[in-house]
Amino acid sequence: VAVPFGGLLHPALRMYVPLNDREVFEGRCIWSVYTVGLGCSNGVGAAFIVVKDNNVFVTRKFLLSKYCTERQASLLSVWKALDWLYKRFEGRMNENGDLVKVFVKMNCVKGMLFGTSFDQLVFKSQLIVHELFGRFGLTMRVAFECVGVTRNVYAGLVEDAAFSACRLKAAPAYDCFEMKYAIDRIREEIYDRWNVWYQNSPHASGLKEFFLTVGSALKIVRQCGWFYHLTQALTGQGCFRAYLNR
Repeated sequence: VAVPFGGLLHPALRMYVPLNDREVFEGRCIWSVYTVGLGCSNGVGAAFIVVKDNNVFVTRKFLLSKYCTERQASLLSVWKALDWLYKRFEGRMNENGDLVKVFVKMNCVKGMLFGTSFDQLVFKSQLIVHELFGRFGLTMRVAFECVGVTRNVYAGLVEDAAFSACRLKAAPAYDCFEMKYAIDRIREEIYDRWNVWYQNSPHASGLKEFFLTVGSALKIVRQCGWFYHLTQALTGQGCFRAYLNR
C-alpha cells in the first residue's frame, strides 16, 4: 500500500528532531519506548514496551501476516508506539516538559522520519510525529535512536514480547505484503509451473539427461551462456534457441 505522491507531507512541514546526543542523555527522561519487529517459524510479530522510572509501564504485542517482512513488523511497532505516545500526551500534558526517547532496534528504519517515503507505515509515523510537535512542541521533545548495538534488559523484554506475538490466535494487525514479496511468489509459481511442463514434455530428452529440473539448467546456463555447439548438442535443434522455447 503505497502513499500517493500528492498525499505526502510537504518538505516545509516536516518536523525534525532538534536534539543532539548530549541533550538526549543529559535531559529529563520520563518515558523510554523500545520497539522491535521480528519473524520466526510461527510467523511475524511486533512489539513495543514503555519504561517509566526503570519499570515496564506498558507492553503491546501485534501479530502480522506470515507473508509480511521483519522490516514491516519493525515499522509497525514504531507506528504503534508513536500512536500510543500521542494518545497518552493528548490526555495528560506535562507542564514541566517530558523528554521521550523512542529506541528503534532495527537499522533498516533508522532515519525513517527524515525525507520522503512512499511506505504507508513510515508515512503514518511521520504524520504522528508532525502532530506531536505541532500540539505538544512546547511541552515535550522526542528523540529517535537506533540501538542495534546497545543491549539491555528492556531490549530482551521487547524481543520476548514480539516472539509471543507470533503465537497469538487472532487476526493479524497488519497484512499488507511488500511488492518484493509478490514478485518472489510469482517467480516461484512460474518456476514450478515451468518445471512441470519441462519434465512432462516429450521434447529435449537430451537436455533432461544433463538437467533434471529447470532450476539446475538455469543455474548452468546463466554461468556459461548458450552458443551454437552447446545448443545443438543438448537439444538437437541447431542454433535456434527459440525452438527449445516452443
